[in-house]
Amino acid sequence: MNYNILQNVDASMIEMEPFPHVVIDNALPQDVYDRLSATYPDPEGMPEKYKSMNNQRYNLLSRWGATELPFEEASDDWRRFIEENESTAFVERAFSLFPDYLAEHGGERAIDLSKFGPDLPAKIKTEPLVTFDEVKPRVTVAVNTPATALKSVRGAHTDNARKAYVGLLYFRLPEDESTGGDLEIFRWKDGAARQPWAVAADPAAVECIKTIEYRPNRLVLFLTTENALHGVSPRSVTPTWRRLVVISGWFPGVDYFDTDTMHGRFSGVRAQLGAAARRLLGRERVTAD
Repeated sequence: MNYNILQNVDASMIEMEPFPHVVIDNALPQDVYDRLSATYPDPEGMPEKYKSMNNQRYNLLSRWGATELPFEEASDDWRRFIEENESTAFVERAFSLFPDYLAEHGGERAIDLSKFGPDLPAKIKTEPLVTFDEVKPRVTVAVNTPATALKSVRGAHTDNARKAYVGLLYFRLPEDESTGGDLEIFRWKDGAARQPWAVAADPAAVECIKTIEYRPNRLVLFLTTENALHGVSPRSVTPTWRRLVVISGWFPGVDYFDTDTMHGRFSGVRAQLGAAARRLLGRERVTAD
């Protein structure tokens, strides 16, 4: 089976404004998607306090970084999916979609960090050109909790400057009848003071130019340039969980504990200690089988 999320993309689908991105429907073959959906980790087994959180993101499974579940609980299909999309070959394939962000380095292609933002190499203290095998990929199986009130997960922002790319693969449940919770693409308004890699952009300084609906088997992939402004629209009240997989690549310098944040700002150390305590106490864990 082919678990690669970029198997159904070609150059004609790439959009460069307001930042490089692509939207791919039916990213995976239907049978592969169905197998992964059927073995998606069940968040209903998470502690009750999590279920009362309003539309909050939690990371369930990953091979590195802070998560709620140990990677060992992943099903065989999820293991293969993660391995396929965490390879150097995947990183190279992802960047081949955006050749303007590549340069020659020693007779081979390399990623030109200055294209992401002229100050990026100095900002993250690395070389201006980075090879594909220097990018550290990460696949994270995640959920958003049910929505108890109309709320957005996050407004317009850019991601960590050390991220090379971000992909969002959606696993919408058939019973999910809620509205909103869609990815929004923003750009700076004319004349607005721009903030490179804005953690939280001033709403008055940006405008939403595209809304990408949360649909099953839809992938959104983008490069995390200094102006890659995106957010999530408010989601209506619903008891249904939202499922999504985050596929990211990190430039040199990231370590095991330098991960994307989730509710509660769990550190890698806290997650590991919590997992160890649960195993010691014999607490029931969520399984992916």
